[in-house]
Amino acid sequence: MRRTPAWVVVGVGALAVLLAGGCSRRAEMVYRRAEMFFANGEYALAAQEYKRVVDDDPQSYLADDALFKLAHVDRVHLGKPKDALDAYSRLVTNYGDSPYVDDSLLWSVSIWARDLRQPEKAAEAAGLIDQRFPDRAELRARAHLDVARAYLEAGKGDDAWREAELVTKNFGDQEEPAAAAMLVKAQVWEDSGQTASSNQATAILEQVTRDYPQTMAGEEARRKLGFKYYAQHQVDQQKQAQAMAKEAQWLTTVPAVRRHGDGRLTMMEAARSLLGFAGTNVDVATLAALSGEALVPMAGFDSKGAGTWKEDPVSRVFEACGYAPTVWMAKNRDEAWNAAKMVVIRSQPALVAYNAGTPWVIVTGWRPVEMMVGIMAPGDAKPRTVKLADFLSRWEPASQAVQAVHFPSGAFYVGAIGGRRDAKSADELSRMALENLQKAVAGSPGASSGAAREAARRLHEAADKETARDPLSRWARGPLATWGEDRKLAAEFLATRDPALAAGATTAGQTVGELRQAILSARPGPEGAEDWQAAAAIAEKLATDEEAFETSVRDHGKAPGGG
Repeated sequence: MRRTPAWVVVGVGALAVLLAGGCSRRAEMVYRRAEMFFANGEYALAAQEYKRVVDDDPQSYLADDALFKLAHVDRVHLGKPKDALDAYSRLVTNYGDSPYVDDSLLWSVSIWARDLRQPEKAAEAAGLIDQRFPDRAELRARAHLDVARAYLEAGKGDDAWREAELVTKNFGDQEEPAAAAMLVKAQVWEDSGQTASSNQATAILEQVTRDYPQTMAGEEARRKLGFKYYAQHQVDQQKQAQAMAKEAQWLTTVPAVRRHGDGRLTMMEAARSLLGFAGTNVDVATLAALSGEALVPMAGFDSKGAGTWKEDPVSRVFEACGYAPTVWMAKNRDEAWNAAKMVVIRSQPALVAYNAGTPWVIVTGWRPVEMMVGIMAPGDAKPRTVKLADFLSRWEPASQAVQAVHFPSGAFYVGAIGGRRDAKSADELSRMALENLQKAVAGSPGASSGAAREAARRLHEAADKETARDPLSRWARGPLATWGEDRKLAAEFLATRDPALAAGATTAGQTVGELRQAILSARPGPEGAEDWQAAAAIAEKLATDEEAFETSVRDHGKAPGGG
């Protein structure tokens, strides 16, 4: 529950309440401005405004939210880890009952450990987590694991061992951090350079593979042991095959993925497939609206980022549907494959950003003895089998495979559903989806209507200049067709929320179809001039339709005369 501001407790006069209300409204205005800058990628300006919220009205109910987002911007987008630390510290100190305190402390540990490479400071931050959250075993284990890794990287083996031992001893039931801490202990032995120590490291790696076989650390331990391990211990081929067969998993009931002309909608289809496998059936129109940007057309000649995401939209959709997303941004194919493989071994499909020709693929099976992978691409009726080597050879970094999401350069994306958090009703999902759609439309004001006006200008030019016609014909066969898809799905979704909004989407979609038909059927040569002029008139109508639809979506739910 939010804190009660001090002025409400001590204030007795109407004037004090009015003044405080004014502060609250100013804080909300500044906060909304910060959110707008953040959505537009103007991170330095966003940071200034988030800071203003707290500096101008530290008692605002938005103050802790603003501090947490300020820290995120400094840490992720501006490369200012020390400033991020200051924001996290201020949040923890001044807003002790904030729901962001636990994450703030954990990120403080991470910054000290990984960015500033000061393990002693990281250890102090982990100690604060121990004090504040004695019952949060997973949180404490992750913090001390970060400290252990920081000491190891700094060459302080004794300290690294002590922190890793704390994790394994006190949090052995937290499989992932406990197994990773054992790898730290093994590395401490290995770094000593002695034969006896190397044997101790091998023993720890064996224990990890035995006690935590289904963890990422268990996979890493098996990799480190390698085939030399099996030779040293004279494990026969039959037992090895049996051990590998235990990892075999083949999922045959993963729902098929429909391919769309708009790759963003194909991405939402893939998310729908994973949700369906997990037991939640949501139509793709609702998922596209939940993602927000998937229903903002990208059919302009220069969209300038309209309808694209700065962060992974699949995670947003999973969370909205009540599931915990699990996402890896691996630095190479091997790490990405290990992540996807572990997901499948745990009987879940894994979504990967694959390559430019097939942006999304779902991994549905793994047969280690045969080194065969089960995959399902958009358009496949059921999973098919490919050789692991062939699958890996075609896997490209996510930034090359997917154009609609700003993935980190060179990283490989793997996503999965981690577990159920809470069940959401159809009405809750629909409401959230409409809110996200409104935010997306507000974040790209005039994108679609502006694209239509630009098309009208070019169509007028094409009436007099035949050389200007071919690019428009190509545009009609490609991006304009996806515009129609977006509006059709928008109408399907909005039909359950507001028939008037749905009618606006349908009208715009019909005009898109008319424009496309007019361009593709225009006659060649001078006699076609009137056809191109007629198409220009349709494009101008489309601009009006789109502007009306965008305005109606943005203003939906607002009181008459409201801001």
